[in-house]
Amino acid sequence: MIGNLLRICGDNEQPHGCATYDISDPANPGLLDFIRDGGPWGAITKQYDSMAQWRGFIVLAMNDHTGFIDAVDFIDMRDPTQLKHVARIYPEGSNLHRYAQFQDEFMYLGDKKYNMLPLEEGNPPEVVQDLNDVRTGSYLLPLGNLVVHGGLGAERGINSRVFCSQASPDTKPPYIGWHWPPENGVNNINMHTKSRIGLIINETLYLSTLNEGAFNISKSGDDKKLPVWVSHSDHDYINITPREPLEPNTTYQFKLVAGKLKDIAGNAAQEYSFTFSTGDDAQTNKLPHLDSLVIDNPTVGVNDKVSVKLKAHDPEGGRLEYYVSWGDGEVTRWKSDNTISHRYQAGGIYDVSLKVRNEYNLKDSTTFSVVVSDKTLAGTSSSSSIAMGPNRTVWNVNPDNDTVTISNADTQTKIAEVKVGNDPRGIAMDNHGNMWVTNYDE
Repeated sequence: MIGNLLRICGDNEQPHGCATYDISDPANPGLLDFIRDGGPWGAITKQYDSMAQWRGFIVLAMNDHTGFIDAVDFIDMRDPTQLKHVARIYPEGSNLHRYAQFQDEFMYLGDKKYNMLPLEEGNPPEVVQDLNDVRTGSYLLPLGNLVVHGGLGAERGINSRVFCSQASPDTKPPYIGWHWPPENGVNNINMHTKSRIGLIINETLYLSTLNEGAFNISKSGDDKKLPVWVSHSDHDYINITPREPLEPNTTYQFKLVAGKLKDIAGNAAQEYSFTFSTGDDAQTNKLPHLDSLVIDNPTVGVNDKVSVKLKAHDPEGGRLEYYVSWGDGEVTRWKSDNTISHRYQAGGIYDVSLKVRNEYNLKDSTTFSVVVSDKTLAGTSSSSSIAMGPNRTVWNVNPDNDTVTISNADTQTKIAEVKVGNDPRGIAMDNHGNMWVTNYDE
């Protein structure tokens, strides 16, 4: 299942063929199309494993150990009402080719790595790496620049292995290769109020990041996020289901939130969005994009001015407005000026929320933090440098008495004061959470 689509294919114990159904209304499923004949190749093959999919193509992998066709068929379902058999390959090699796994534009099958991009032009995938020299098993799982294989034959429990499939680290972020509903056309309007969003992300994902926080569904122009369920399965299917029925005759925005979803190598997905509608028209104007922001001083004193300069663009070239919630109860309401300033009246760490909107009230947003230093916070006579620490703590150096003071940013109370050396001047936290202090007299 992907979104409102259910795909059924024959497996090694069932008749061959492939069909698509619309199950947006589970009580009234509808057949969209079916295919059994592969044209010049004859009957399409069956599926040994659960149905794999690369982007908008169903991958049917089978071997002759089951008495059927020893081949891999590719079915184009980008239009699920017109299924097309577009290619077939006859893999060569010593291993079974019946478990397909994917990473970006590549498929790992049997003892081969394939480039899948030719499929989008109606051509068969191409072998780009032969892995037979490392004696791979019939199941290959890409993990970053590594591949895990499941072993061979009766001794698979003791001969599984991990090997490197490329010398350089995997730095490519995961991305949505295909989704239902599509971005535009007749299939993203008149959606059933019980609809769900289906995604294909051909990557081994870090499962703890695959959760509700990575996806937003909201009414077009509304910031309120709908509560959803997120489900996933092998072969890169992800479904996002609203917990309550959608409203009729309403346009919705779907967004993959930047920086939340990560692959197993730690690469974070970039933002991606599209619209769909439960009525007969979908607002297709694209979301504005916040490109960058520059803070003149992320660490300021009480009553000092902090200024933020924003850079954003609208894909259609429309007019933009900006809104800032400063984290202290004060807001700067929608204005066209892209440089916005504020003064804080008390020390602490403030989480600032910034939004940009276009003429269609479509929005992009981000957050950042501002540290406001209050000299009375630590109870010492001076502090020449300050840093944010773990668990919402503020660390500041005190050159006059050779210490570092640790304070609670929320309650503004001192937690501890630690002796650090002669005349400390600067402090910073490294990537492992360690605090480093520079001393002037040492």
